[in-house]
Amino acid sequence: MISILVLFVAASIDIQMPPINHNNTTPVPTPTPVSGAFYVATNGNDANLGTEAQPWRTIQKAADTLTAGQTVYVKTGTYNEQVTIQNSGSADNWITFTSYPGQTATIDGVGISMDRASGRSALIQIYGKDYIRISNLRLINSDWAAFLVTSIGGGLKPSSNIIFSNNYIEKTWGAAIVMMGLGNVPARNFIVDGNTLVQSHYSDDAIAHEGISIGGDLDGFEVKNNIIRDSLHGAIDAKDGAHNGKIYRNTCTTTTYSCVYIDGYGGGTSDIDIYENVVHDMKSQNVDDVSNGFSVASEQGGGVRNIRFYNNIVYNNPGIAFIIPWYSTGTIDNVLISSNTFVNNGIGWSHRGGITLDYPPATNIVVRNNIVSQNNQYQLSNRGVNAIFENNLIDGYKGYTSEVRGISYVEGNPLFMNLNTANFHLQALSPAINKGSPVNAPAVDFDGRTRPYGLGYDMGAFEYRP
Repeated sequence: MISILVLFVAASIDIQMPPINHNNTTPVPTPTPVSGAFYVATNGNDANLGTEAQPWRTIQKAADTLTAGQTVYVKTGTYNEQVTIQNSGSADNWITFTSYPGQTATIDGVGISMDRASGRSALIQIYGKDYIRISNLRLINSDWAAFLVTSIGGGLKPSSNIIFSNNYIEKTWGAAIVMMGLGNVPARNFIVDGNTLVQSHYSDDAIAHEGISIGGDLDGFEVKNNIIRDSLHGAIDAKDGAHNGKIYRNTCTTTTYSCVYIDGYGGGTSDIDIYENVVHDMKSQNVDDVSNGFSVASEQGGGVRNIRFYNNIVYNNPGIAFIIPWYSTGTIDNVLISSNTFVNNGIGWSHRGGITLDYPPATNIVVRNNIVSQNNQYQLSNRGVNAIFENNLIDGYKGYTSEVRGISYVEGNPLFMNLNTANFHLQALSPAINKGSPVNAPAVDFDGRTRPYGLGYDMGAFEYRP
């Protein structure tokens, strides 16, 4: 048996990060019809003027025509086409594609063959364009992706300032949403907000990206308020050059592999906050379907730095709630796992449980103020990583080979309000109350309520209020 060396680092070398603030942006409102807008309808004609009385027939006609500041409203119906955006908006004049208010336009990819080998095909494609907003559409049956954003000319001008909001996406052969910079300068400001993904990446091609894949020299992004279910090969991946981003308020369920995967890959990834996400009832059919809540890795040597997970909830999954996996190859430094609630993970599989650090070269890893309760094989596991484990509530220590408790821990039943209904708020007598550390603690809890309340910070995603 391999001997595992567990090291606890003095607080003097703790992660140096700015205070955590709850800095959500205001959701983008759904456009309403405006004078001078254009229209598409199934009874239209592309030779028309594009007015409401004389609508166009195809969305591609709108994509060929619209210029900065213009909007097209697509009326109810099914549009069997692949659309490539031709023009850019500007900072004060975005180009907007949206369903007509109160209606749902469907883009159906049945019968449209895409170039799967290139990884540059989708029902809606944006190559080297800026200030584009697409909302409230239904995209189904894509032979590769639903949305694709990348550079023009294979490494020249990237796309920037792109928003996909409140779209419904179902059954994509590869990823549902792929947003890559891959240009001669960084891409900027990608937002994926309020979309629903069902059966994204249903193929067996594991390299066809994840449900939502973001990276490729990107500076500034938000992935928020999305629902991902019944999908394969991962949900949200920030990788290979993704920097300065937020991933929050997403829900993952009945999906294989990690809900949120942070991967340095070759280009490096840094400065990302992951908070207020919920992961539950994921799928795992064999030992390779790890179905984790969150993973931080460096698959091809790209560095991963300054990553913060807080106020997340992961429960009832066959995988591990949080892992830094053994197969990483590059620098992983400054990762904070704070104030999360991880309950009943690793169901039915050995060597799976709450939080595990399996990559000894990782540095400045802090696991603090979490509730880890009744996870299968272990609550906290450390395989030789120079890390801090402190002020965590441990419920169900199993004595696993690499299992640890850390310092200033609390052991016992966290006394959730109602475990059967996944209500992880704390009861008045919970031992997690006032036992957390203030160091790098989030300023609010999962509900947005100010921390601390009372005599000190509480452990877990929720701050107790009577």
